[in-house]
Amino acid sequence: MWWMSEILRPALEGVRAFDAEQTRSQSVYGVDALKEVALHHVLAEALSAAGFGVVREAVYPGEMAAGVRRSARARCDLVLLPEPGQALEDPAHEQSVLSAGADTLFAGVADRMGPVPGMVPASDACWIEVKAVAQHAFIDGVPVPNPAYAEQLRRGPLTDLVKLARDPSIWTGAALVVLFCENEDIAR
Repeated sequence: MWWMSEILRPALEGVRAFDAEQTRSQSVYGVDALKEVALHHVLAEALSAAGFGVVREAVYPGEMAAGVRRSARARCDLVLLPEPGQALEDPAHEQSVLSAGADTLFAGVADRMGPVPGMVPASDACWIEVKAVAQHAFIDGVPVPNPAYAEQLRRGPLTDLVKLARDPSIWTGAALVVLFCENEDIAR
């Protein structure tokens, strides 16, 4: 079972620590200037330090259409595993390996093979889509009020939640919104 408080606390501390380091190093840009993909790295490091196994850009497990290359499959920003060092099971990959062996000398062995030890099924992982939303955004390198702020805050996480809910292999999923705004009152 996944407790969101155990995920949110280290995620928040990681973002705050990164921003504090940017301030200490007198960087021109703070954490709020990071592109969303760069923010994934900050969150992954913090969650890994908290004792989770973390997989970045994991392919969705339910996307198993024949002939679809792995690189063309939809991906989830972060997937948490119960422990570090574990690997995430990919049913589509395993099916393609079995299919490749179907016409070989080892075709009869495939039916008797069990799951690969140490692999975490998609249903036992916590799938997290990350959305960074800023009240002020960098447009052409200049921080200005973000005209799409409200729409991004409303539509972005909703789109991700629909994507997570569509995959029957995913039992625990979340949209993690990293909101950058002037103060806590505005956030509320």
